[in-house]
Amino acid sequence: ENGLAFSINKSAFNNGTADFLLSSANLQALAEGKLVVDVAVTDMAGNTASIERDITYDRTVAKPEISGLISFDDVINASDASSVQILGKADIGNIVSIQVFDGRKNSVVPRDSVSGNPLILTAQNDGTFSANVDVRTLQDGPLELRVTQKDPYGNVSEPIIRPLTLDTVIPSFTVNDILISGSTGLQGQI
Repeated sequence: ENGLAFSINKSAFNNGTADFLLSSANLQALAEGKLVVDVAVTDMAGNTASIERDITYDRTVAKPEISGLISFDDVINASDASSVQILGKADIGNIVSIQVFDGRKNSVVPRDSVSGNPLILTAQNDGTFSANVDVRTLQDGPLELRVTQKDPYGNVSEPIIRPLTLDTVIPSFTVNDILISGSTGLQGQI
């Protein structure tokens, strides 16, 4: 089978143990999944011993999913801006990171409602996640929602990206004359 072989000489041992590190470049040549680590030693007299361990090699994680539209139509208005709900799915137990960027590359993340610190979000037992983000400090116009997940091995997914729009400008209007005349009701211009 395809594999990697290493030799460690006696000088590498410290009190009967030796550590070795496989470089990222060496590991990239191996396929993900189950790997067998087979360690064999030979002493000066030619006696040999070996041990085998199965390990899982995992270097990737899939993109999470964003569920449904954000704020019903992916347009965030003034009344929604303080608490925009983001729902999605990720691998159970993975850490989910959510960021929203504006056109100037300013960003916001979900925050803990008590401490104000960035929220550490974990995918639940059914794989779902949910968080609210305050986007009021971002510039009106196009926004970019980015969601990633990190697995227990430290692998971070590529981001799932959703374009959004922030429109917090409240429309203005004026009421001109309102005339009340007889039984015909109200008349005027708006």
